[in-house]
Amino acid sequence: MVDTFCRFRLSLTLILKQCKLEMDLKIKNTGQSDFDFTTLIHTYFKTDVTKCCVLGLAGSCFSDKVNGGDDQVEARDAISIDRNIDNVYMNVPNELSLTGAASGRTVVINKQNLPDTVVWNPWIEKSKSMSDFGDDEYTQMVCVEVGRVVSPCRLGSGQTFDASQTLQVKNCC
Repeated sequence: MVDTFCRFRLSLTLILKQCKLEMDLKIKNTGQSDFDFTTLIHTYFKTDVTKCCVLGLAGSCFSDKVNGGDDQVEARDAISIDRNIDNVYMNVPNELSLTGAASGRTVVINKQNLPDTVVWNPWIEKSKSMSDFGDDEYTQMVCVEVGRVVSPCRLGSGQTFDASQTLQVKNCC
């Protein structure tokens, strides 16, 4: 019989410093059976969506979830948000940047053991159809979500998965 419940302990430690937020994720398999999992840190950034860009993904393979999941290679150095976007980038560099975040600042995203990144904004029509999202809120946000979503992680009994993300605001002091 297959055990349909996975026993695990998850901890997320947040450390807030001046101009920096550190996040440390630990998942420990406390059960007797191995299990597979995926994880994604859903980071919503407040921004004027017409003025922001995501940097660091040029040359990365991605799946365009809006247009049927076709795999492509990112050609743009700076990804601007001008439409409904739901791209899953695979095996990306550990450092990315978001320019034009709140107050026009740049946020540097450093991640460890989280190979994938999702860039998401629902844009006009999709935001209107979402019950938990205001019709115009798409203009004030972008998600740059780091995680492990393309290839699940297998965690053996007693093993621990460690990953982290640090968000650093440049020139904030």
